[in-house]
This record gives sequence, C-alpha cells and structure tokens, in this order.
Amino acid sequence: MVSCIATRASVALSIAPTMMVPFVLFGGLFLNAGSVPVYLIWLKYLSWFYYGNEAVVITQWKDIDTIYCNRENSTCPENGAAVLRSLGFDEGNFWMDILALMGLVIIFRILAYLALLAKTFNRK
Repeated sequence: MVSCIATRASVALSIAPTMMVPFVLFGGLFLNAGSVPVYLIWLKYLSWFYYGNEAVVITQWKDIDTIYCNRENSTCPENGAAVLRSLGFDEGNFWMDILALMGLVIIFRILAYLALLAKTFNRK
C-alpha cells in the first residue's frame, strides 16, 4: 500500500518504516498484548502482526500439557495455557485471527487499489 501512495521509491522507503513500526510494536511481538495502553489499543486491532502472532502462539502452545523445568526457576509456566495467559492471548481466538488476517488483506488491497485509482485520476 505504501508503494501505491508514494510517488517515488525514495519516498516509499521513508514512509514505510513509520507505518510499520507501530504495527510491529503493538502487534504483540515486543509489547505484551495486555500491556498496551487503553488509548492506543485500537492500533493493536489494525496490526496484522497481532493476529498472525496470536495464531502462531496458539498453534505452538495449545496442546502443551506440561513444561518441564527445574524448580530453581520460579517463573517457569506449568503448561501451554499458562504461556497463552501470560501473553494475553486466548486459545478460542484462533479462527477469529485467521478471519481477521483475511479481512485485513482484503481491506488493505482495496485501499491500495483506491490509492492507485486516485493517483491515476490526479495525473490526467
């Protein structure tokens, strides 16, 4: 979508990081999904990283019944459900995450198409 908005490649290269960093930051890769401030929570729901990360984490941890670790480490979660809770994810959100990813793909494609369309009409 950035390449559809930008007029030159150098402009796209300077716009892309400013658009991507909030999605990565609020997507749960660097910030725990439950620790996002209330006034910025809407960014989490626009991030494809959030839905992809939650779906991958659910797939990875949902069937883990026991995590073996030494008792010297008191922060060791006991099972996969505890890992999901600690990250602020819900196992029941898996299919919603898949649908949200598909929806975001469609929405961003439509926005890119509209940006290209507007760019075409502005040149005439």
